[in-house]
Amino acid sequence: MFVKQLCVFIENKHGKFQELTNVFAEYGINMISLSLSDSTAYGVARLIVSDTDKAQKALAANGFASVVNDIMAIKLDNKLGELNKLIKELNEGGIDVQYAYSLTSGKEAAILLKTLDDKKAEKIIAKNHSFYTEEEIYNL
Repeated sequence: MFVKQLCVFIENKHGKFQELTNVFAEYGINMISLSLSDSTAYGVARLIVSDTDKAQKALAANGFASVVNDIMAIKLDNKLGELNKLIKELNEGGIDVQYAYSLTSGKEAAILLKTLDDKKAEKIIAKNHSFYTEEEIYNL
């Protein structure tokens, strides 16, 4: 079970992140979850947004390069040790995590996860966990 993730490439210069957030504000797009990382010249914002297609068009119109890909959104109880259990299951199944970021809301939590073999990871995860649909993630 996958949700759409928007990856935006941002020049690593003063004010560029605000330009990105301005686009979302101007076009009425809600950022539901965000991970921002950088390198010397560019950063990458990985986001779950309220309208991926609209966001990608708005970004292109404002000079931002972006791609959309699928990412797993796994339901976890928002309590100690739950992420550790999930990662242990993946590790025992021979799956390494490429990157991850979280989204929590009260007692509910989601781990947004990308691996090198998402199909195999999905089968391992489905044994003991469930996934959020895109609609559920947007409404957390």
